[in-house]
Amino acid sequence: MCIRDSINAEYGDTHTQQMSMLPRWLLVGSYTLKEGHVGSASCPHPHGITVFRREDVADGFGHLVQHSQLEEGPPNLSYLCASKDGGFVYAVSETGGPNEEGNLLCAFQFEEGHLTLLNSVETMGASACHLSLSPCGEVLTVANYSGGSVCAVKVQEDGSLGAMSCFRQHEGSGPNPERQADGAHAHMAQMDAEGRHVLVPDLGLDKVLVYRLDREGGQLERVSEFNATPGAGSSLLTSATVTVSGQVLGICQFPLTAKWYTF
Repeated sequence: MCIRDSINAEYGDTHTQQMSMLPRWLLVGSYTLKEGHVGSASCPHPHGITVFRREDVADGFGHLVQHSQLEEGPPNLSYLCASKDGGFVYAVSETGGPNEEGNLLCAFQFEEGHLTLLNSVETMGASACHLSLSPCGEVLTVANYSGGSVCAVKVQEDGSLGAMSCFRQHEGSGPNPERQADGAHAHMAQMDAEGRHVLVPDLGLDKVLVYRLDREGGQLERVSEFNATPGAGSSLLTSATVTVSGQVLGICQFPLTAKWYTF
């Protein structure tokens, strides 16, 4: 995940203006514990997020230097997003325990390249794997992969997390005996460009479920769905294509295929 500095380059030279448009910081979330799908030789380790700093050069992007690491905190901070101004970072703690314990959404303050944990809340679903922040920063949505669910959490004015405002459990299964027989597997909870809808591809159901988002109340109302090929395992949406016009590119895993949908 990339974060730019809030630099006003309006009156700088052309190079300064161009450099101000490039990200200053690169934040890399990582698994810190071995899980069923994580076999890295570097696990276990304590560094859930590593922060790299981009150093300017005369021409080109520059180069990255490790700036800091999160020394302690929740494990397996596998997916990150940031507030529009870059002052707050949000992460899921992806663990495979029971639905009701240890599956966290975390809020951090990000300042001068360093992270400070503000608070965390339970997502009530195992293996929280993806999150999305509304355009104005008032609501986060989270997909719980193993739990087969999606939830919404309100963001407080100070950037910390409020209580969970909504929880939706998916039901059903697909025909693939190896990956779908054990039920729903919500893989993303991606908002559209205006923050009016949340699209949740569910690998276990071969569906993309569409929820209407009430940003003020943090509520999710299921309004429609579209189907993938049975057994294909709908898993990802390219967030850049979740557009105002209601078009989205969906990606399935079995086999790897892509298809345009309209919602």
